Amino acid sequence: MKNRIIPALLCGILLLSACATSVTDTSPSASPSASAGSTAETASPAPSPSTSPDAANALPSPLTEDDVRAMYEEPYIVHAVTPYEGDFLVQYSGLENLGPWFFDWVYGATGNRCKLMFCDEHIREIEIFYPGVLRVVTDGEYCGTPGWLFPNILTAYACVYLDENGNPLSYENSYTSERRTTYWADVAETNYFGTPDKTAAVAIAEVIPAGLTMTFGPPLDVEDNGSVFAGADFNPLIEFSYDEDRRVMTVTCRQTVLESGLLHPETDADWAADIKKWLDADDLPYPFGVDAGALGGMSAFIENAEITEVGDDVVVTLGLTDAAKYFTVTTTSSMFESSAPGFRLTFSDLEYNG
Repeated sequence: MKNRIIPALLCGILLLSACATSVTDTSPSASPSASAGSTAETASPAPSPSTSPDAANALPSPLTEDDVRAMYEEPYIVHAVTPYEGDFLVQYSGLENLGPWFFDWVYGATGNRCKLMFCDEHIREIEIFYPGVLRVVTDGEYCGTPGWLFPNILTAYACVYLDENGNPLSYENSYTSERRTTYWADVAETNYFGTPDKTAAVAIAEVIPAGLTMTFGPPLDVEDNGSVFAGADFNPLIEFSYDEDRRVMTVTCRQTVLESGLLHPETDADWAADIKKWLDADDLPYPFGVDAGALGGMSAFIENAEITEVGDDVVVTLGLTDAAKYFTVTTTSSMFESSAPGFRLTFSDLEYNG
């Protein structure tokens, strides 16, 4: 009895195996390798357009520049579309040829968009490092408002942001990824920053190991010192130029004087008290100022330094050593840092721009 059952079971298993092989081999969706071991070829039906391997695996047609521009509707205006290895960098804003600027990365194979960067300064240079990786050098001038910062470097990467459940955010709900880093200028590069038509008086000017530091306050001996003091949180317009033959950097502080002077006799008593409180809060004496002539302090980047008034401006001349090859500027403002407006000029023998 046992001998009869075992052959019967074997026959049943072989029969089921044959049936399974037959179904798999004749399925229209079978891969070529599924029937590789079969000795008998089974005819497959001709693929219809919906089941054609080419149709199933086809990607959308590559996007064109016109396709990309059509993705952006009012109130946005596309300023530039830059192709890059099949993808596109899109620069756009809400105003014709004016910032602030937005940058998107658009993938040419899919049409997917990614927000890269927001930039509220005018742009000096744009560089694409890799697909979805952007570097922008600004000139420091704010879009639509008077005043300049020292140039900056902004970098951004195409990122996928997730919600609280770990799901990717939609394009509309995502945000940019820009990061601001320090810009190091060649000493021969002309640069400027500050606020045009801002008047100031020098409170501190001295050489420090890294370079030069200056602090400003409002001139006090003018009749309308109230309006002057209203802009005391901002630096005057400051320009940097360089004489390569003499290795001298000139720092020009526009509409600036060396001495604040005494409060004008017509100054309201309450207003005069407020001004002196402001000076005390920033550790500035009354009156404040610096003497014309050589500046004190020592630096491996500066051989000599002098300050003087020239017309309506204060001019600082710096004789530089061979170690001073690059420079950058950081600013302070009592509006943001509870300190008088000013700046620090820092030199380096290395360029750190990424």
